[in-house]
Amino acid sequence: MEAKEARHKQQLDENLATINLLKRREEELLQSQEKSTKDLAEKQQSWESGKQGMKHVVDEKNHQAARIHTLETEKQKLEWKVKGVMKHNSQQTFRIHTLEKEVHQLVLQLDKQGEKNSEDQQPMEAKLKEVEKEKDDLAKKNLSCETELKQVEATLREVEKENEDLAKKNLSWETDVRQLKDQMREKEDTFSKDLAGEQLSWESEKRQLEGERREMETTLKQVEESKKELAEENRSLEMDVTLNVWLVKQFEKDMEVQREEFSERHQSWETKASSMETEIKEVTREKEDLAQTLQSQATELKDIQAHLHQAEDESNLSWETKVQQLEEEMKEQKEKCSKDLSETHQSWEATVHLMETRLKEAKEERDDLAQTRLSWETKEMKMEDEKTLLEDLCLHMKNKSRGFFARSRATEERDVVLQKMLRKMQEKEMRKKAKGEKEEKEEAGRQ
Repeated sequence: MEAKEARHKQQLDENLATINLLKRREEELLQSQEKSTKDLAEKQQSWESGKQGMKHVVDEKNHQAARIHTLETEKQKLEWKVKGVMKHNSQQTFRIHTLEKEVHQLVLQLDKQGEKNSEDQQPMEAKLKEVEKEKDDLAKKNLSCETELKQVEATLREVEKENEDLAKKNLSWETDVRQLKDQMREKEDTFSKDLAGEQLSWESEKRQLEGERREMETTLKQVEESKKELAEENRSLEMDVTLNVWLVKQFEKDMEVQREEFSERHQSWETKASSMETEIKEVTREKEDLAQTLQSQATELKDIQAHLHQAEDESNLSWETKVQQLEEEMKEQKEKCSKDLSETHQSWEATVHLMETRLKEAKEERDDLAQTRLSWETKEMKMEDEKTLLEDLCLHMKNKSRGFFARSRATEERDVVLQKMLRKMQEKEMRKKAKGEKEEKEEAGRQ
């Protein structure tokens, strides 16, 4: 019996060590999950920052394109105005030359007529004064047109200079856009690599937990076999009822410890299942956020293409070439972004499927543990009934051995009688053990 109890105690110690190891594994898994969640949140925040930066660059570029279009329109209007002023100036110059010819002809006529036509001289002089006055007015208008032409030319030069500055600034913005694209590409590559590493780590943890679960099932089977052996030994020791009672109480204590351990493990599995459900919800929400991000990016790309088409219609041939190049780059970026988001979406779907499978397995294990716990409770109730039966049998045999004197002690409490019997049995075992040790010492002394 002592050897059997020692083996049973050793087995319980091994079970306790296995349970502690499982707890440490669960803590490590929770820490790994928290770290993965934190890394994903940081990468998502970095992704959002990069996207906001690119959106700001695109908005600024659209603003510059609108400004360039406005300047081009003003430049065209000024050119038309300059052409009109030059045309008007040419007309005025031609008019002045015509008046000069008329004045010259009138002077010649006056010289020819002389004193002969003195009466007609005064109207001719008046007409000559009017012509000279009109000539002066035309000269003043011509001077005013020349001044206005100079102002228009100065304004045109300022517009051309501002247009050149905007072209330089636009080139700088294009360089910034390329740099942002490179940074976003590097972040996407890093995110994909980290996600693949975390996927491998999750698979390794899963295999390890499955192995530990199989070991735990083997341990539970061994405990079941140990219980069966103890039950058989209890049935075979019906003559030694008091000792059986003591063994049943000792076994009860062990069962209570195991029941507490199973209860703690069951609670741990429920906590783990709850955390997995929470994690699945977070993964699903992140997948929806990625879908919304993809949709918003598609909308932004459509807006950019619309602005680019508008700029293409309003710009000259050099701007058409630049816009076409930018549109090709944006198309390539859109295809790459769609491809990367599709791969990320597939990876997230695989992760969600894996987490759902793990949650299903955890629920099955939780149900198995619940059934095992129910089985333990049933067996415990059965052992309680057997213990009560053995105690009644013990009391009956003791009262029967006492005969007439048993009536005088019939009023004693049941537990008091059992405790006395147990104490006497333990004292008997201790005396037997001491006697055996004494005989071994005497035999060793004789040798």
